[in-house]
Amino acid sequence: MRMGLLSVPAVMPEKALLESEARYRSLIENSREVIWRFNPHGYVTYISPYVKEMAGFEPADVIGLSLYDLLSNEENKSRAGNLLAQRVQGIIGGETRIDEFEFFRADGTRFTGEVRSAPIFDEAGEIQEIQGTLLDISVHKQMESELQKMEKLESVGVLAGGIAHDLNNLLTIIIGNLNMARISSDRDERETFLDSTEKSLQRVEDLTKQLLTFAKGGMPILDTNDIRRAIEDCVAFSMHGSHIATELTFPGDLSAVDFDLGQINQVINNLLINARYAMPDGGTIKITAQDVALKSHSKVPLDAGAYVKVSVEDEGSGIHAEELEKIFDPFFSTKDTGSGLGLATAYAIIQKHKGHILAESEPGKGARFDIYLPASRRPAELKKSIEATNIETGTGRILVMDDSQEIQKLTKAMLEKVGYTVSVSENGAEAVELYRAALESGQPFSAVILDLTIPGGMGGKETIEKLRELDPRVKAIVSSGYSVDPVLSHFRDYGFSGVLTKPYVVAKMIEVLNEVL
Repeated sequence: MRMGLLSVPAVMPEKALLESEARYRSLIENSREVIWRFNPHGYVTYISPYVKEMAGFEPADVIGLSLYDLLSNEENKSRAGNLLAQRVQGIIGGETRIDEFEFFRADGTRFTGEVRSAPIFDEAGEIQEIQGTLLDISVHKQMESELQKMEKLESVGVLAGGIAHDLNNLLTIIIGNLNMARISSDRDERETFLDSTEKSLQRVEDLTKQLLTFAKGGMPILDTNDIRRAIEDCVAFSMHGSHIATELTFPGDLSAVDFDLGQINQVINNLLINARYAMPDGGTIKITAQDVALKSHSKVPLDAGAYVKVSVEDEGSGIHAEELEKIFDPFFSTKDTGSGLGLATAYAIIQKHKGHILAESEPGKGARFDIYLPASRRPAELKKSIEATNIETGTGRILVMDDSQEIQKLTKAMLEKVGYTVSVSENGAEAVELYRAALESGQPFSAVILDLTIPGGMGGKETIEKLRELDPRVKAIVSSGYSVDPVLSHFRDYGFSGVLTKPYVVAKMIEVLNEVL
């Protein structure tokens, strides 16, 4: 009897332990999340059975695999590699991390997974393993995307009102100036009206570029440039006629940056105009540029590396905290007029340049915008000056392909005005035959300008392939008014020697031809 009583304490802990293990096993096996462990090198050491239902893999088949083996594409794997190096360091420091990656299932389909990870330490305080969970959030992401679409649709009225306001003002100026130029008998007066028309049309072009960039189009066409020159040009443009003072501070050895000059000018001009608007009674705008080295735990959400930081700071009334949170949201504006696309477009442009933009402000203390752009490993390219080029003596034969007869006539007139001999075609098939005939006659074309998109016909992308078969040394320029196509941003990868975005003027055409020929 005593022996039996003595045995109860020994049996109870064992039974409790078994029950605890059973509860733990049931919790793991019935969880709607995959629970896993991997070592500091990224190899899976344990994964819960739910991986079979979530992704179609047997747990035993996943053990020993690298985290990268489960990711869906090379871009995802590259990002994971950069993140893992940073995250492991953070996890070792005791942090719990949350990341999103795209994984593939056993049947080849993909899903978005939320990964949470935390460290497991041994008795010596060294990291032993990393444990965490994987949750399929594909449905959540889809619902989030649909909600964003609904919100954007609801905001179309706000956007349409702002765009209509800007366009109607510009059209009033354009139509009025053209009407006055038509009825004016004084040559100098006509020139003044036409100059005003051209400036207004350039503003229409800027507005369409804003819309394309905001609509997740308008991929940047990168060149290695000196950001200081871009800032100086923007200051001269945006501050014209203003009583605002500007202070520019740049080091002499500032790194070059790979950027789209037109898009970055758009960002800087927008920030300068906003700063000017914030100081109706005058003040000083401070613009600085400097090289910075970001570390993996920086407050800026970018990979560690070398960047150029551009700051624009005003002395205005500042931005309230609730407005600052929405400052980069589409359709948000602190102004009474305009489309509300300015800072949203700026944010989109900087993101497409693999950079980041931040805003800091306090009421009564002005505002500062910081732009981070990856520093280039190359020096800035020296562009040929149009002013220094005698554009009246252009020589050579140019072939222009465009489906618009009006653009054919205009481009032909522009090029012939500066000395080129020009042939035109309406589609790729005709352009190839003209190029072939010119080669066979011993009078080849010096360059060809190809419209990227030809409705119902062979466009620039297909035409350059045919031309390169005829002449591997062909010098072709791709042209388009729709900047979302990757051919424009990566034109060399498709066999082109240059890019000419619509609308264009004589000086721009000559600049591109000078670079190509």
